[in-house]
Amino acid sequence: RTLPQVLLNVGSQQVHAWDVDGGRRLGSYSGHRQGRFVIRSAFGGKHDGLVLSGSEDTQVYVWHRHSGALLRKLPGHSCAVNSVSWSPASPHLFASASDDHTVRIWGLPPPSVS
Repeated sequence: RTLPQVLLNVGSQQVHAWDVDGGRRLGSYSGHRQGRFVIRSAFGGKHDGLVLSGSEDTQVYVWHRHSGALLRKLPGHSCAVNSVSWSPASPHLFASASDDHTVRIWGLPPPSVS
């Protein structure tokens, strides 16, 4: 059974995953910058195995949901990235929106088969 979870960006420069029913923190993700603006994060990817967040340093951050490991920092905006959203049609596509007045569409490569 999957617990209802929510992502919260907190002032300690972290994103926290919380169990909504149990009221406990399940994980945390660090590396991005947040100080002045509201930054939105999202679960996504194949089997919702990734966490995605914007950042005030103009990059998009991608973490492994269960280990908390930072997988990628994606440059491409010139101002704070304040919102991200996964594609409902593909677990490998997402969008980011920035204060530079742009929306970028990103594609992550599918995991390699070994």
